[in-house]
Amino acid sequence: MKKEFKLKNTLNMSFVLAVVIPIISISLAAILFARGYILDISKDSHEQIITNLDHIIESFFKTPEKDMTLLKEAILNTGISDYDQIIPDFYRGQEFFHHIYVLDSEGKIKYTFPSDPSIKDFDYAYETSAAQILNGKANAWSDLYVFQRENLISMNFSMKCGEDILFGVIHLQVIQNLFEKNVTTDGVSIALANEYNNYMVHSHYEYVEQHFYAPNFEEDMLFEKYYNDGVPYYVTVKKTGYLNWKIMIFEEVKNVNERLMTLILFLGGATCVIVLLAVTVGFKLNGLVFSNLHMLLTKTKEVKDGKYVISIDHSRFVEFNELRKNFLMMLDEIKMREDQILSQNYEIETMNRALEERVNERTNDLYQANHELEVALENLKVTQDQLIESEKLASLGELVTGLAHEINTPLGIILTIITYLQESTKHVKSTYDKGLLKKSDFETYINAHVDSEHLIYENISKAIELISSFKLISAEQRNIEKRKVEIKEFIESVVRSIDPKLKKSNIKIHMHVDEAIEIVTIPIALYQIIVNLLMNVKVHAYDEEGGMIDLFVNKNKHYLEIIVQDYGHGIEEQNLKKIFDPFFTTKRGAGGTGLGLNIVYNTVKQNLNGEIKCYSEINVGSQFVVHLPYDL
Repeated sequence: MKKEFKLKNTLNMSFVLAVVIPIISISLAAILFARGYILDISKDSHEQIITNLDHIIESFFKTPEKDMTLLKEAILNTGISDYDQIIPDFYRGQEFFHHIYVLDSEGKIKYTFPSDPSIKDFDYAYETSAAQILNGKANAWSDLYVFQRENLISMNFSMKCGEDILFGVIHLQVIQNLFEKNVTTDGVSIALANEYNNYMVHSHYEYVEQHFYAPNFEEDMLFEKYYNDGVPYYVTVKKTGYLNWKIMIFEEVKNVNERLMTLILFLGGATCVIVLLAVTVGFKLNGLVFSNLHMLLTKTKEVKDGKYVISIDHSRFVEFNELRKNFLMMLDEIKMREDQILSQNYEIETMNRALEERVNERTNDLYQANHELEVALENLKVTQDQLIESEKLASLGELVTGLAHEINTPLGIILTIITYLQESTKHVKSTYDKGLLKKSDFETYINAHVDSEHLIYENISKAIELISSFKLISAEQRNIEKRKVEIKEFIESVVRSIDPKLKKSNIKIHMHVDEAIEIVTIPIALYQIIVNLLMNVKVHAYDEEGGMIDLFVNKNKHYLEIIVQDYGHGIEEQNLKKIFDPFFTTKRGAGGTGLGLNIVYNTVKQNLNGEIKCYSEINVGSQFVVHLPYDL
């Protein structure tokens, strides 16, 4: 006997298993994956920051060039020589240049903005960017240097403007400010170093002022661990496309760990609160459910004891009220149903007997119908086999008729020549007997006799060749055993045997057969394939004007390939998939039976273990490709 359990304890345990344990498990899983989540967020943050900073560097080099070009165009297009009318407005509309000078053709300062008379006429020809302009360049950047009057790391950009040189001073403090706007995460430091690993920008600017060196990172890095004086950092490094500058992001590992700990504490606290609420609500609900179940259990015991008239208190649960309603209705109907059961049992037994009789009757009918279908199917198979055999015999009959007609021609010629020789010999003998035979008459008779012998020999040879082909084909028709066949000789014999029939339709065959190909196959089957494919071309491909057939036999590595190619009407696409079906033909009223290609298909697949495919295009022609094994 199976062990029994208290429903109340089971409900409480089920609640713990179904709700509390999954909540705790999900929370623990979330805590376990929190580290990966925090690291992924931090890594994505680094990647986004480094991308933004790279764009800032790109803008730092491109925007001044663009702005200076606009200033140059404004000066040249207006022809204004008073720079105070143009440069001040330009200066206020840009954000990179801190000082703008105009140098003359010798490199001396002739104009400054903001105005600084103390440096007017200073010779800047030695300055890197100005020197490049004087040497013929259109624009140029200088190297990094410290702008002494403001003690700031700076760069200069110069551009040729007519005979003068536009000269702009840019403090790298611009990059410092733009970098700081893009980094709002506490504990994350950013830096920009040149190719000599000198800090040019740093979140802690004293690193720049005190000429600290950056770590020598040779390759780009994304959120990789790096130790500096024993302190672990997550570092991201990217080389810019300008002057080999490198952007660096430093974030202490403890900063990431603090975010991880904050998330774990939050998840743990949230889990405790959720579990506490779930347990409180769950046990309260279980108590209410169990009290209603206990009441129903008590009432069912009363019904079991035969008390059908009972009262059930109203519940706070809709489902229990519905159960109460149904339970009372059930009690009202129990007695009535008890009375009906006996009469219904009798009716059911009567119906079962009638149903059994009906099933037996239907089973017999189905058995008889199935037997009739099997007989019809067997008759259909026999009829199909007879039709196929009739098609084969009809093909052989047409072959015999064609050969007889072809043989009659050379035999008729021979008979005519022999008749001529008899008459000629009789005339020569009569002349000779009378003593009137001349030498010239005798020579004429001899020459005619020699020519006649030659014609007789040719026609007898042709008749022998036709008879030999027929003997070979007829022998193969009787031989259903597989044997070695020399393909070229065999196919030439087959073609000669049906050539008379094809000639009547003005169809010519061009054979392309490789020499010395031998296969082991069933000759009669191969004969049926070639004949039916060629006759199919005769019936379907061409009209009365006829056409050409190319018959290719190719020797491949794994199989023998036979291709029958015509250039006639082609096969419509909707018919191409049905051409090998039995009794399918498009020439039903013109002699087509629909069995020719079906015989070919079954012979290739079943008898010779080969493959056959058909390719066709309307008004271009059709191609039948047969693959046969070398050794059946």
